[in-house]
Amino acid sequence: MMRNILKYILCIFFLFGCFQMNKPFQNSKTTSPIYNPINSIIFIDNIIGVSEKVNLNIKKRIYNNLIKKNILTSYEYYNENDYIVKATLIKYSKTDKIKMIFNINSSIYNDMKLEIILPNDNINDSNIQNIISDKITSFIEKNIFKINNITYIKNLEISGLKNDKKLKNIFNQTLRSIFSSNSLKILDEKDDNYSDIKKYSSLKINFSFDIIENERVNIRVIWEIFNEKNQLIGSIKQENIIKKSVIPYVWKEISTKIIEMSLTELNMIINL
Repeated sequence: MMRNILKYILCIFFLFGCFQMNKPFQNSKTTSPIYNPINSIIFIDNIIGVSEKVNLNIKKRIYNNLIKKNILTSYEYYNENDYIVKATLIKYSKTDKIKMIFNINSSIYNDMKLEIILPNDNINDSNIQNIISDKITSFIEKNIFKINNITYIKNLEISGLKNDKKLKNIFNQTLRSIFSSNSLKILDEKDDNYSDIKKYSSLKINFSFDIIENERVNIRVIWEIFNEKNQLIGSIKQENIIKKSVIPYVWKEISTKIIEMSLTELNMIINL
């Protein structure tokens, strides 16, 4: 009982520490894919007719909504297959009517348009901004992307944890659990459809633990992503400093944070 209480206290301490250290294990560098893109992502352009603050707030809300639905989204334009979301706020001087017009363009698909009539002209209101982001998110989800397309991972290699099988097993189990809930499936050779999958990626995840002052450990994680031709298409680098004595007790929480912080970039690299 005492051991469980101690573990719980340490978990809280670690999570609070995460907050203080500003998103631990957030990717420090993501390399762009080096092969021809086959899929698209949503590029959110600036909104015309609003202040910079409102522009950033609405873009952030749209971005977060789309990411929650596993729709690849970015503030950067990557390639000609991307959907470009542009918006303009229009006010009518003779009436109280105000609306936002979204144009979604792509070089390989027909352009789409969405007009959102707003209940009032207070564009600074968070409720109004939520209405805008919810409506455009639903429109994109319904008209552009089909959710729950499965991305297959055929080869998985985890290195740097060989001296502690318990840590490796916990990370591996956590990885498979989080992947499965985010439309990423790790295949094993014993799977019935293993040989039938022609479009897949491979992952190499390397851990390194460097001891620094005061018994703290700098944990570095490098993700390398390969295509079906075993060509390196991108990498993600993460790191964070954690007290050594805490690691065995909260490794599942650490693993969860590492994996969750890599998902957006990992999906982007694999699906571009």
